[in-house]
Amino acid sequence: MLTNYAPKWSETQGDWVCDFYESGRRHRWRLGIRDSKKQKVTGPAAELRYRQLLNELLAKTSEDGDVIFAEAVRNYDASEEQRRKLANALEHFEAVPVSKISKESFWKAGRKHFPNGSLETVGREFVGPAHAAINQQLGSSPVRRDDRRRERFLLPDEAAGCRRRPAWRASSDLGTSSVEYGKLLLS
Repeated sequence: MLTNYAPKWSETQGDWVCDFYESGRRHRWRLGIRDSKKQKVTGPAAELRYRQLLNELLAKTSEDGDVIFAEAVRNYDASEEQRRKLANALEHFEAVPVSKISKESFWKAGRKHFPNGSLETVGREFVGPAHAAINQQLGSSPVRRDDRRRERFLLPDEAAGCRRRPAWRASSDLGTSSVEYGKLLLS
């Protein structure tokens, strides 16, 4: 049975490694078992370490069990660019508990921070990174979105020209290959 703390062999470190998220934090440690063939020994060792970690986390949890936004951002495993974007949200929500922050409050604060920005800018620069930090803290999975690659649509005069010319000539005029041109005609 695979658990979230299941150890994995690391060739680079030459050791069994546990790497997982618990309570919004990333936990990584080496088990100190340097033999790649001792997988049966690593399971109980990892479980013992995991139980110790859970007991420590339960002892630290307050009665209400709520975490402030600044702590959620600190626990978030983000790139440098995301950290820069999260600094904007920290200005507005630093001491606010995570459970008290609504989606509407993120959008309102984002509009205050980017008064002339479009909704896409506010969502990309403010709301998205802040939601990612909160989702990780709450243990929910990230929001999955469909592929949003831009597509090139033909202008009306280009489309009219495509109907009159052979495919090989029209494709060279548009700067696309004949395969791409065929896809344009079929769609």
